[in-house]
Amino acid sequence: AAHCFMDAPHVYGDIIFNDFYEWLKFLGKKSKEKNYYKKYNWYIKIHPSLYDRNLNIFKNFIKEYPHFQLISKYETHNNLIGNLGIDFVLTVYGSIAHEYTLYDIPVINAGTNPHMGYNFSITAKSKKEYNKVLDDLIIKRKKIKIQKNKIYEFYAMHHLIDYDFFDDLKMKFD
Repeated sequence: AAHCFMDAPHVYGDIIFNDFYEWLKFLGKKSKEKNYYKKYNWYIKIHPSLYDRNLNIFKNFIKEYPHFQLISKYETHNNLIGNLGIDFVLTVYGSIAHEYTLYDIPVINAGTNPHMGYNFSITAKSKKEYNKVLDDLIIKRKKIKIQKNKIYEFYAMHHLIDYDFFDDLKMKFD
């Protein structure tokens, strides 16, 4: 799940790569390894708010790493989950970490993220650990148990706990 290259990569703190492009290049190199490209189709889902000028970066990336296929930013997640058969998702810190785990699809984060206080997604703390987690999921096909009640808890804490419907709409009742 690609990030927009115009976004701040360290908005939540340190990530295990210098920036989003270095993370993507790491995945590109992994995709060329025999144990990886023989087992999986690799997709890049463009971030929905991606600026069009980032498209050239992705197109050049795919020329260098042809195991990847570019997916439109307009492609629905229902189609991706239902028709492509997504086995797992890689992100640096995206909201996709709580969205896809709800569908029992493991997500690996590559940096500090809002989900770190929960164990429904995996957050690697180093490149070495990230590599091991990828090997465990892809080569060894290890299963991850996802606690859905924790996803709902995260969502409530992150999005709803400080939300007052009437106050936010400037509505008053006597």
